Amino acid sequence: MLFKGNISENKAYQIARESVTVLGSADVARKYIKELGHCAPHKRSPLIDCNDDIVREVIDYHGNHDNLKWRHTNMKLAGIEIDTSKLLDKQELLDYLTVNGATDRSLANIRERYHEAFKNELMWRYPISDGKHMGTFIVTVKEGFVSLPFDEADKEDYEQLILEDSSMFDEDAMTFFIDDWVLFSDDLLSAMNDMLKIIKDEGESDVAHMEKSGNFPAV
Repeated sequence: MLFKGNISENKAYQIARESVTVLGSADVARKYIKELGHCAPHKRSPLIDCNDDIVREVIDYHGNHDNLKWRHTNMKLAGIEIDTSKLLDKQELLDYLTVNGATDRSLANIRERYHEAFKNELMWRYPISDGKHMGTFIVTVKEGFVSLPFDEADKEDYEQLILEDSSMFDEDAMTFFIDDWVLFSDDLLSAMNDMLKIIKDEGESDVAHMEKSGNFPAV
C-alpha cells in the first residue's frame, strides 16, 4: 500500500477528487465506490461520498496514487501514440496561463512544446458556442482533455481565455460537443453546397444569354 496508517483528511479529499477525473464523472465514481462496499459521507466533498477507507480501497485497486491520477500512461490520439508523462497536467497549464497571460498567444508556447514532443499540437480550437461561451480550446493534458473557453479576441493576443470556467471533459460533455459540431457543420455544408449550385447556375445562365444574344464581352 502506498500510504501506511491514517491518510490525512486533505490527502483523502485530494485523491477522492482525482478519482472523479480518472473514472470520468461523479456519478460513475460514486457508483464505483459504492461497489467497493465502503460508503460514508465525506464532509468536504460536494461531488462524492468518500472517507479514508474508500481512498485506501481505490489506491489498492489501482496499485498506487500515481496510477490513480495518471491511469493511462499511453494513449493513441489523432493517430499518434502519446506518452502522457510528457504532457502538462491541468494545474501546470492553468498556472502557466495565469503567469504568462490567459490568451491564445500564450497557448502558442504550449503548442510548440507539444509539437516538438509529439509532432502534433494536441490542441484544437472549437469555434462555435456551447451556449455559455463563444468558443473554447480543447487542450490535451495528463488528466485527459481540458476546455479553455473564450468570449472575446483582440488583434494582438487573439482569444482571451476564461480560466475560471475551465473544466475537464467527461463523456457527456464530449458527446454534447461532438453532436453540436455535427449539426453545425452539416447545416453549413448543406447551405454552402446550395450556394455553389446557385453560383454555377447563374454563371451558366449568363453564358447561355450571351450566346443567344451574341453579346460576348470584347477581348
